[in-house]
Amino acid sequence: MAALITTGTMSGNGRIIIPAIMRDNLHLHSGDKFTIKCDEKGIHIKPLSQSLAEMQELYAKHIAADISLVDELIQARREDAAKE
Repeated sequence: MAALITTGTMSGNGRIIIPAIMRDNLHLHSGDKFTIKCDEKGIHIKPLSQSLAEMQELYAKHIAADISLVDELIQARREDAAKE
């Protein structure tokens, strides 16, 4: 997708409207969750689903393909429960 650039206005209570063309391109709907990052380059808004996918991809690089973190977590919980 090509970058879309537009201008906007912030209301008195801090609300910013995301233009319809951007919402449509990203398949955003009322009530969708976002991550908001502020750094020296500005404010960056991403759909939460995209941020989660990026984090999963980042961490997946450090986990062997034959390891199931879910199975390890379940096993650890069972061991903790057995100690009680």
